Amino acid sequence: MKTPKKSFSSAFNFSILLLLLVATACNRTTKAPELPYMASDYEQPKSLDFSFTEPNSLKWDVSPFPGLNSYPTKPFNLDQIQGKPFDVDNEIKVENDFDKYPFDWKNLETKSWDINNWEHEPLKYKVKNLGEPIVVTAGYPEISTQSSPGVYSITNSFGSEGGVNCVYVDNQGFIWVGTTSSISKYDSNQLLTYGIEQGIYMNNVTSFFEDSRGYLWVGDNSGKIVAIDFEANIILEFEEQFLSTQGNLVFSFAEDDQNRIWIGTAGSN
Repeated sequence: MKTPKKSFSSAFNFSILLLLLVATACNRTTKAPELPYMASDYEQPKSLDFSFTEPNSLKWDVSPFPGLNSYPTKPFNLDQIQGKPFDVDNEIKVENDFDKYPFDWKNLETKSWDINNWEHEPLKYKVKNLGEPIVVTAGYPEISTQSSPGVYSITNSFGSEGGVNCVYVDNQGFIWVGTTSSISKYDSNQLLTYGIEQGIYMNNVTSFFEDSRGYLWVGDNSGKIVAIDFEANIILEFEEQFLSTQGNLVFSFAEDDQNRIWIGTAGSN
């Protein structure tokens, strides 16, 4: 079978024409400008004169008001104001004079006070291991819109577990936050939280205190108290709750000059 020569010649001529069109289009392409090689090659800024506009373009017309000076004026003197008698209802008149007795501090009856004469009971406590804390990146305290300037508040975005009941600063400057179920140490960047998983069973923490030995004392609203030794990683959990007749809440701790810990509760010490 023979291939038609006319058909082959037409295809060849079309290919030659397409190549010529591509070559012509490439030659007409605009060359991209070169990037500056040095900082001085960039166009330098131009300086122009600048002047401010007229500060006050408003012109006020001042007109006199003659009627203003016609109003009478009177000086004000508080001492010249007439007063009115003041009468208190259900007045009770004292007919006889009160009996008077001399008072002398030095003659008051004194009694010796010795804490060693108080009743003593041994405290029972459990020793438990302190687990590793849960470490999270702390949020930022928020500025309270309803407080004085400079007052910050700790909300749920801070990273603590539960609502915040109390805040304490220890001897090293770290901030401790007591919540409804745990305690957290804040080092300006992270929160180290100790809760049930770490061996601390507290319900609504209400107070902190660090004694001279470095123990951190923690109390809650049920009268429960623990002392934590972070160097030895142990927890001293007192078995007897410090209860009073007026409530169980542990308000505060204190240490005297003989290293005795005083505990303030809702009704007694």
